[in-house]
Amino acid sequence: MFFRTHRFLFTVVSAFLILAFTYCSSNKGREEFEGATKKAGEKKYREAALLFQSIVDKYPKSGYAAKSMIGLADLYGNHHIEGTQREDDYRKATAYYVQITSSFSNIPEVGKASFELGKIYQSLLVPGITKEESLKRAIACYRTVITGYPATPDAEPALFMIGFVQANELKQIDSAKISYQSFLQKYPKSKYVNSVMLELNNLGASPEDLLKKNQETAK
Repeated sequence: MFFRTHRFLFTVVSAFLILAFTYCSSNKGREEFEGATKKAGEKKYREAALLFQSIVDKYPKSGYAAKSMIGLADLYGNHHIEGTQREDDYRKATAYYVQITSSFSNIPEVGKASFELGKIYQSLLVPGITKEESLKRAIACYRTVITGYPATPDAEPALFMIGFVQANELKQIDSAKISYQSFLQKYPKSKYVNSVMLELNNLGASPEDLLKKNQETAK
């Protein structure tokens, strides 16, 4: 009886310690992250960047490290940090998004990073690669979102952007048609439906064809 009770207590204590360790591990960097987010909201971007980077350095495997990398990439990609060159900012943003996708898996931040990385490639902001290669990388990033993280908010616009890049940038009309039709099947009530229908109706049309079509519609 004594040993049975002792074994039960040991099991309970062990379970408690595991839960406590898991909770503490998942919350490493929480206070620092909240502080960094506040600094970013106050437009103190340089201070925010330093705090985000501190979290990444101290807790590289924690969930808040991934969130902080998203924060860093957003700061460098969408805001100008004092003392940096804009081209360097985009390079750093790209590096942080790539680091997230390679260091983590099965967390929403990876889907977010893939989507934002796709936008950077689509905007041709990464130096040293051709336009075609940049656009193909954008599509690959968007595909990562819709295949690996279909339940995240970025999956819907990611599929739309695949069709848009195929149709308007790479001139892959057949591929764009497939992507747009897939979009309508998956998201029939999306706010992008009208845009997708417009794209489908005008696939392959030249600017002259569109102008003529608009003039005929206006009559």
